[in-house]
Amino acid sequence: MPQKNKSSLVAAKVDEATKDKAEKILKELGLTRTAAINVFYKQIIQHNGLPFAVTKKTNAQLETDYLAATGTLDEVYELMDHETADDFKQVRG
Repeated sequence: MPQKNKSSLVAAKVDEATKDKAEKILKELGLTRTAAINVFYKQIIQHNGLPFAVTKKTNAQLETDYLAATGTLDEVYELMDHETADDFKQVRG
């Protein structure tokens, strides 16, 4: 007979508005809070870290990374406002 995994209680404080919004979405997806947390933890294990990027990059740096990956740097540069364009120039070099 297969052995059942032992469960552990996980407690976290989350601001009420965030909790309410997230749980509304989870309900629409047919997921419980427990199921969502289990999925999140399994993704952490699978990725050996968070399953999304966590950075302290500026918006200009993030835009540069994206645009460099899509090959449209010069086209988008033409559409930027002056402040973003100046940041962009510093990041791009």
